[in-house]
Amino acid sequence: MKAPSKRIANGILYAVRRGVDVINLSLGWPKSMDTVFMRKVIEEAISKNIVVVAAAGNNNTNANIFPCSYENVICVGSVDADGSISAFSNYGGEVDILAPGDQILSTIPTAFIPLKMNIQGYDILSGTSQAAPFVSAAAALIKGVNPKISVQDVMRKLYDSAQKKIDEFKSMHGILNLQNAFKLKTAPSIKPVFKLNSEITFDPSKGDFNLYLPVR
Repeated sequence: MKAPSKRIANGILYAVRRGVDVINLSLGWPKSMDTVFMRKVIEEAISKNIVVVAAAGNNNTNANIFPCSYENVICVGSVDADGSISAFSNYGGEVDILAPGDQILSTIPTAFIPLKMNIQGYDILSGTSQAAPFVSAAAALIKGVNPKISVQDVMRKLYDSAQKKIDEFKSMHGILNLQNAFKLKTAPSIKPVFKLNSEITFDPSKGDFNLYLPVR
C-alpha cells in the first residue's frame, strides 16, 4: 500500500476509535490507487454509524474518483455563487449532492503565504474540497439534533431536501439546502445506485441489452 493511502486509512481508523459522528475527506484518488484496505476502513466507519463525506474532484469529468465512488459515501460536487456547477467540478451519477465551493474563505497552514487574504492562516480557495465541508457540517447538525439517526437517514434528509436543478444532470440530487433538510419528515425513500455505474457503453450492433441497477 502506498504511504499516503496508509496514512489516510490510519487517520480514518483513529477517528472511528474516537467515536466521531462525521468524517470529512476533502481528497480523492483514481481507481488505480484504490485499495481493498481503504475500502474496508471506510466500511468500518459506516458500520459504526459514522457519516463519511468526500470531495468529488476538480477534473471536470464524470470519471470514477474514490472514495466518492463507494456506495455509502456522500460525494460532493461544487457550485458557484449563482448556483451553477463550478467549471472545475466533477459531475455525474456518482456525485450525490452539490454545495458552494467557488471562492470560499478557507484555512491554510500558517507557514503558507496567503495569496488573496492579509490574515495569516486564511486564504480564498476554490474546489470540491471546499464544498465537502458544507455537507459534512450539515450532516453534523442533523446528527446533533437526532443523535440516534442512522447514516442512511442522514443521507436521505440531505438528498431529498436538496434544491433540484432540472436543466442539467450534474448530480443525483441537486444543491444542499439545510433548512429543507431540517423540515423533512422521516419517510421511506428508494433510489437507484449509480456508484460505479455512472457511465454505460452501448454497442448498437449487438442489439438489445439489460441493465440492472441496485436500489438503496
